[in-house]
Amino acid sequence: VQVYSANFDETAEFDLDLPYEDRRGHWINYIEGVCRILHDRGVLLCGADMVVWSDVPPGAGLSSSAALE
Repeated sequence: VQVYSANFDETAEFDLDLPYEDRRGHWINYIEGVCRILHDRGVLLCGADMVVWSDVPPGAGLSSSAALE
């Protein structure tokens, strides 16, 4: 899964076939966590190229991470 964040002008990726790699505080962790939960519950995920953008300010607490998820 490859994700581009327009807010951070940054691309990050992860592979669901590999063990979870903790990147403390990185925005990709939220997306990876949701994808891994879906995958673990039997939802067939075969990869994706995504772009995310938000007008919720980074660091706004629970609202910013919940909006991303």
